Amino acid sequence: MERNPFHAPVPESFSAACSECGAVSHGRLYLRSGDHHTCENCLLDSRKHLGGWGGHPYELFVEAIAEAMDLREKETGLHSKRVAAHTLLLARHHYQRAEDLQEVYWGSLLHDIGKIGVPDAVLLKPGKLSDQEWQIMQEHPRNGYLILEKLPFLSMAADIVLCHEERFDGSG
Repeated sequence: MERNPFHAPVPESFSAACSECGAVSHGRLYLRSGDHHTCENCLLDSRKHLGGWGGHPYELFVEAIAEAMDLREKETGLHSKRVAAHTLLLARHHYQRAEDLQEVYWGSLLHDIGKIGVPDAVLLKPGKLSDQEWQIMQEHPRNGYLILEKLPFLSMAADIVLCHEERFDGSG
């Protein structure tokens, strides 16, 4: 389960806006530091800018796809963006080139793109999956890889998608 450093959704009486984008949303999560409020979306965007890049047309495309995926799984909210921001912070310890960091960000942002092929009855099922449903779900990394491998600018990202559910030792 993901640990969330943000306050609970904003109560109806909340009157401050995000200090970055100006948004006030009762469904959005905010981080408060004194009188400064930052929405989760802006905080995650700031992590991306630590890499010294932002606004590339491919990046905007990848982010739009990730937002669409998160809309399909309504319970995940900013899951893809959260995973990508945290992964990027770790990747900065292993990669120096901005291009590599960008692909790590894209791959982690799209890590669940293969779920587009998972039927809603399985993907959105409350409770435990059957063995057959679990087999369907386990195909999403491979399916995601098959989607992205056709795009040369996402070759490293495709590899990240393929192995994002693997154990570190490669045993499954």
